[in-house]
Amino acid sequence: IRKTMESDHYPDMHISLPGNEINLSHCLDSIRQSLMCSSDVSLIVWKWDEEAEQSFPRGDVVHRCRDFDRIKEWALENQLDNNFNTSIHAVNSLPMPMLLY
Repeated sequence: IRKTMESDHYPDMHISLPGNEINLSHCLDSIRQSLMCSSDVSLIVWKWDEEAEQSFPRGDVVHRCRDFDRIKEWALENQLDNNFNTSIHAVNSLPMPMLLY
């Protein structure tokens, strides 16, 4: 995404496909939602440095991470099988909210 957005700096990555802006916007919105839904609320602790006469953030703050192995295990156990057919309508499908960009 970064290379696509900064095409002047990465000329080989310039992608000019129809609808690319919508795809890029969708990717960024997915990242935004992920960050908002799994935000790290650990405190950022600042410490005064007498010599520099300035505060600096400490890098030794303990963060509480999610167990990615458990998440991956759950995803593998609950994934759709290879026989998923997109041409079959699910009668009781859940309504999907529309995203406005």
